[in-house]
Amino acid sequence: GQSTHFALADTEETITEWLAKYGYDAWGVQTNSNGQVAWGYAQGFPSAQFVYQNFIPAAMVTDDVLANKDSWKEPFFVFAQYIDPHGPYAPPTDYTNIFGTQPALTSPDSVYLSSSFWGTYSLDLLNSYYAKTASTYPSLTPNGINVMQYRYDADCRYMDDELQRLVTTIQAKFPNTIVVMVADHG
Repeated sequence: GQSTHFALADTEETITEWLAKYGYDAWGVQTNSNGQVAWGYAQGFPSAQFVYQNFIPAAMVTDDVLANKDSWKEPFFVFAQYIDPHGPYAPPTDYTNIFGTQPALTSPDSVYLSSSFWGTYSLDLLNSYYAKTASTYPSLTPNGINVMQYRYDADCRYMDDELQRLVTTIQAKFPNTIVVMVADHG
């Protein structure tokens, strides 16, 4: 099982709970495993109005949020969490083309940066960094770092366009909406 030492205590009041006290209708889409329901991050959301889907791409987040916009009752609070800039950096081709041709990817970087292995690789690096121990896998080559940066830039651009689609659609239906964005990446 997953550790719950990061769980939010029931005694802590979330912004969602605070807003609910003032009549806000709360809706949320969470895609980061650090924000799981079991860890308390759905506190204040009616269960049918909070969706947790680990690591879904930005377009799916936007689609999931907007699918319910006709059900929102004013005043409302909508939480949309995008995971794309956290890896595995697999933006749609339209976005990689914006940045030109991707640098050639060689072994073993191709394994470490693959969607199927990225979670294992990045978790190993994080664990070794925080535990101050040697990582199981070697660092990326300079070329692998270039590829990762290229994909990261494309993923951020993709997510930015999805944020624009989300905000534009919401403001078209609800022009007096206040939008607040925070980021730890991008």
